[in-house]
Amino acid sequence: MAGPRFVRPKTVEAEVARLRPDLPTFEAATVQQELDGVDAGMTANSLLLGACGAASLFLAAVGVFGLITLSVNQRTNEIGVRLALGSTKWGVVMGILKQALPHIGIGLAVGVLLSLALVRILGSVLPDTASEPAVYVGVVLLLGSVSVSAVLIPAVRSARVEPMRALRYE
Repeated sequence: MAGPRFVRPKTVEAEVARLRPDLPTFEAATVQQELDGVDAGMTANSLLLGACGAASLFLAAVGVFGLITLSVNQRTNEIGVRLALGSTKWGVVMGILKQALPHIGIGLAVGVLLSLALVRILGSVLPDTASEPAVYVGVVLLLGSVSVSAVLIPAVRSARVEPMRALRYE
């Protein structure tokens, strides 16, 4: 059995000119030549878009972490009062986490909905992978874990402080 037969682009142009001289022929190329030309441009665009996406994700994670950490740190006096009144450290930390989880969930849900809308609007510019569920799941898991750690780290730190010192904290 013979392998695939490849026709040179010049041969295609010559054959079209012979069969239909009234048809204009433009630079014929093989599929592989066309794909090679597309790949170079698409690779550069994909790398640029990927770098921008990674930078955006990093900035979002840092911003979420900073904002949530600040809000939990501002509750150090409350944590001191709870500890002075007999709450356990673990109970205080879990209480703060339970109060933060609905806010984190709402923020993630709104973010997913807005990104779905934005992908529809900018669909012609974005690569096909922008609408894959795995991308959304990965981003939600990353930002969710950053948010939970942003709550837990300062809450645990504040719960370790002596109650009287926490009450004097400004």
